[in-house]
Amino acid sequence: MASFAQNQRGVIPSGPLTTFLMDDYTMFASGHGFVEHNLSSFIISRLEDSYELSDSFRPARALTLALSFSAVVQLYTRSSQLDTAEVRHRRFRDTPPWCHFGCDAFESVRYIFTRCPAFSAIRRAHSMQL
Repeated sequence: MASFAQNQRGVIPSGPLTTFLMDDYTMFASGHGFVEHNLSSFIISRLEDSYELSDSFRPARALTLALSFSAVVQLYTRSSQLDTAEVRHRRFRDTPPWCHFGCDAFESVRYIFTRCPAFSAIRRAHSMQL
């Protein structure tokens, strides 16, 4: 049977179709090739590598942790993931939008972080550290 298949001329054998596709736009980095997974983690790792090589960038650990926390809060805020009364009222209508601490205001993220009297002592303490 194998010898019969070798003598066939002009016949193109059928094969399996490809089982993968590339996106229409795939990021490419010279020295690394195509970025096949999570672009944001790739960029972060490249930035970390470049900072490790530089002597001019050595942030203090406390500053790094503060910036990380700030980034997480900003991410949750922009994606409406902080569970405020305003967000719950808008999404589920299961709670009134007023502040849980008895204030006469909508409980928004901005209000809690900048104006709510329940958190004024915390804001004052942290502003003293700055």
